[in-house]
Amino acid sequence: MRWTLALPLILLLPVSGTADGRRSSYRVIEPTAAWGRVEGTCRIGRAVDVPTIRMACGEHAGKRSSPRIVYDARSRGLANCLVWIEDISAGKRWPLAMDVEDRTAFAATTSDGYVPHVQWVRTGTQLGWLNRSKAEDNVHLYRAGATQANFMIPPGASRRDLGDLYLDKRGVYAALSDCWLGVSAYVLAFEHPYVARPTSRSGRYELTDVPPGTYTLVCWHEGMRHDEERVDGRIVRYRSGPPVEVRKKVTVPAKGTVTVDFVVPAPD
Repeated sequence: MRWTLALPLILLLPVSGTADGRRSSYRVIEPTAAWGRVEGTCRIGRAVDVPTIRMACGEHAGKRSSPRIVYDARSRGLANCLVWIEDISAGKRWPLAMDVEDRTAFAATTSDGYVPHVQWVRTGTQLGWLNRSKAEDNVHLYRAGATQANFMIPPGASRRDLGDLYLDKRGVYAALSDCWLGVSAYVLAFEHPYVARPTSRSGRYELTDVPPGTYTLVCWHEGMRHDEERVDGRIVRYRSGPPVEVRKKVTVPAKGTVTVDFVVPAPD
């Protein structure tokens, strides 16, 4: 996945740095009446059968539909996507919950898997983890293929101050369970607030208060492949396909709205 760091543009309101000491390139600037909007949909390329995966952890077991393929049969609106502007370096303020120094986001182990399955945060966010299932879990968090965190969490427990769960770098953090078969989640960390999560029913998204200009718009999905790996006829793990990114150039007019629709290819 390519995460480009845009060059600084204008100056204006104070800018926060990141936990590793470098300055974020993003600048918050005063809004004007000329700012526009980007809207559109994210849809799966064609209708597909959603596989059922087996969840298991010790004596606890169950089945559920794969969270990698969640879409509305009528509109083909695709869930668990994120849409963002890749190359923006100045614009609106962060959402209130992210516009503070001490910010926290949460994920949880449940009997239905990890929730939320996909979320986005601002870099420099502390991730807290809850275990709402009846089984012990071992959460393994990866970034760029390397271990970021690896910890046990008993049923009913929470981890809110684990240093390895401090998300100080932009990019994709993948959480996999070393206990629950077929359980995963994704947290994407950004250095700007121009990110949207489409709804599954319609696939619609909206990016508001965008300064006029030409940008690269990205639609990200974790990938829909979910292949079984078996040993002696028993499923030992699920191997998922690579993430999918669809990019489009967009020019946002002054005081205007531009529509950009995405189609995410379905698995073969």
